[in-house]
Amino acid sequence: MIPLSLSIAGDAAEGVRAADYIFDPVAGTERMKAFGKRHQDKFGVLPNFATACSYNSVMLYAAALRSGARTPVQIRDFYKTVKGFDGVSGPITLDADGITTEEPVNRSVGTYPRKYPDNIYPDRKEVSPAEPSGRPPEAI
Repeated sequence: MIPLSLSIAGDAAEGVRAADYIFDPVAGTERMKAFGKRHQDKFGVLPNFATACSYNSVMLYAAALRSGARTPVQIRDFYKTVKGFDGVSGPITLDADGITTEEPVNRSVGTYPRKYPDNIYPDRKEVSPAEPSGRPPEAI
């Protein structure tokens, strides 16, 4: 969860649960905290997961170049070998397709279960994934 969003939401964030990643620049690993401090010192805000992933991407690319990879195919093949790379968001392992195997974690704000009922809008129509606007597909 993004700290800025939580600070803006204030008490309204109470009970929110969301999938997130293990990156935590405040209470995470020493590497995460050091990255968070450097980022905050330089830019005035804590980094979020996207910032950490961007940094990791550049570091992985640099590692590929240091390994001798120069062409797109060589770089791709290097990425397929990444196992336990020490990224600022935690260890990174890529599968045979070059996709991270990092699993999200569940985070919650405050106490859970929420103090609010699951459906605070009882007259609201549930929206199916095929109808993201709540209107029939032909009206979109």
